[in-house]
Amino acid sequence: MFKRVMIILGYLLVVTQLSYAQPAPQVPENKQELIMRFIEANGTREGMIKILNQLIQEAPAAEQEQLKSLLKVDDIIKELVPIYDRYYTEDDLKELVTFYKGPTGQKAISVTPKIMQEATQVMVKYFQEKIPAEKK
Repeated sequence: MFKRVMIILGYLLVVTQLSYAQPAPQVPENKQELIMRFIEANGTREGMIKILNQLIQEAPAAEQEQLKSLLKVDDIIKELVPIYDRYYTEDDLKELVTFYKGPTGQKAISVTPKIMQEATQVMVKYFQEKIPAEKK
């Protein structure tokens, strides 16, 4: 598992370095704030924290401190701001924040992981039935 994490991190490092070679578009401060509110409201930040903490905990003890110093959620989120800027208008972001802060949005945040887990099980079963196991 740790080896896979390190491969993913290496890939992300290369992609990040390539993105630095191209100047990031300047996102207006008010839109940055809306994007940050959206990331908080839809649970993205909380989910990233959980994933990174899990990756760190699964790493060998000798590597955990180094990973803690390297993997900073706020730094990752700053890199995501231009992506959200590209796809959402300020009005979109305002509406999305309102949705995710409301009861239906909170329910969506709560049940989506459960739906995805159940859907994954259904897809695995489907593929197992459709694709015959290799004959030995």
